[in-house]
Amino acid sequence: MEVNQRNCVIFDQSKNELFKLHDNYKTVHRKIKNDMRIEVNKVDITENVLKDVKLFIAAGPQENFTEEEFRILKNFVQNSGQVWIMLGEGGETDFNTNVNFFLEEYGMSVNTDVALRASYYKFFHPKEAIVCEGIGTQSLLKTIREQSGGDWDQVDEIIKPEFVYPFGATLNVIIPSIAILSTGPVVYPFNRPVAGIFCHASGGKILATGSGHMFQDRYICEESNMIIWDYLFRLMTEDIPLSQLQLNDIEIFDNTLTPNTIYLADQPKICLVEAIDCEIPADFKKMFDMHLHSINNNSLREVISTYEHLDVQYESLKIIKPQFEIPLPQLQLAVFPPVFTDLPVPALELFDLDEAFSTEKAQLIQLTNKCLLAAEDRRDVDENELKYFIEECGRILNVALPDEQLSARDTLHRIGVRITQYKKLDRE
Repeated sequence: MEVNQRNCVIFDQSKNELFKLHDNYKTVHRKIKNDMRIEVNKVDITENVLKDVKLFIAAGPQENFTEEEFRILKNFVQNSGQVWIMLGEGGETDFNTNVNFFLEEYGMSVNTDVALRASYYKFFHPKEAIVCEGIGTQSLLKTIREQSGGDWDQVDEIIKPEFVYPFGATLNVIIPSIAILSTGPVVYPFNRPVAGIFCHASGGKILATGSGHMFQDRYICEESNMIIWDYLFRLMTEDIPLSQLQLNDIEIFDNTLTPNTIYLADQPKICLVEAIDCEIPADFKKMFDMHLHSINNNSLREVISTYEHLDVQYESLKIIKPQFEIPLPQLQLAVFPPVFTDLPVPALELFDLDEAFSTEKAQLIQLTNKCLLAAEDRRDVDENELKYFIEECGRILNVALPDEQLSARDTLHRIGVRITQYKKLDRE
């Protein structure tokens, strides 16, 4: 069958895979069963098994592959086939598999570590890490921005997308493979690849992700995990070259190992021998001396025999009753009534005496000077300051009642009415 007619996706279960299609990946099964034919493989990998197959997925294998199976997968990739391998925390050591033997030939390997977040953010477990600034392709960023429907700023579009990376390990990715996802600057270890892809000249691809948990039913609907799954699945099932991925210039740190100081501190005595003529052995564990102290009964018989030589009667040890010291004195009855604290002093209102006792004329002069100083720097008249001046003048002259609030227009109207009434009294 031709390459473009392949429409079968195989989920391998021959290696006791941790993630099963009908148990952990029900959401994924519902998404792809309408477009692709899905099969579950429970026998050894052969050429007949991979016949007419577009994508082969090994989601968390927990047994070793044989050399013949690796050879068949290699030929499958060279014939434009797609292989997707997922693991989890601890890498192939905890999964008891040998997938790195296959991935290292293409510049990828899964480390025996775990990615975690040091501070709480949305998830309680540190290994349920929320990764930000870890998207390595511009096309994936554009897809997340379009499908999420949010208001993305052009400056911060690389920082905002987040995805959940639970119980996953980091990867080593070198040329000819490329890293498309990383841990970012927040999740430990910083800026390490968590997903890498290799593209063969024939169109075949190999995708490795350090966490199969991120596509489980529990996490696939969180953050951008669903969009990432659709993007990676489309990348593996369609003929998309690497040039269309539009890779971002993400910073990838080197994988540095640190000694297990907790284990070393628990040892009775551990030292490194330093000398001019001392050569460091190939196995560095031989440089640690871990047998300097021991607890045994080898000398017990000699100790007991010394009682006879010293003419001392041997007696078995007796239990000595402990005497506990009382840390606090005995309680005594209270003779005097308890002393209660007094109530606080009532809060008094603060008054401005100058404003309270000054005359209306003085208050008008102060208000006028205050408004004139504010208006000297401007040529035009501010309507808000003019309204404030009129309302304050009305308050000082008691134009309105104490509980009544008048606008500037109402204040001028009431003053005009009073002036009219005053002039009518003068004519009479």
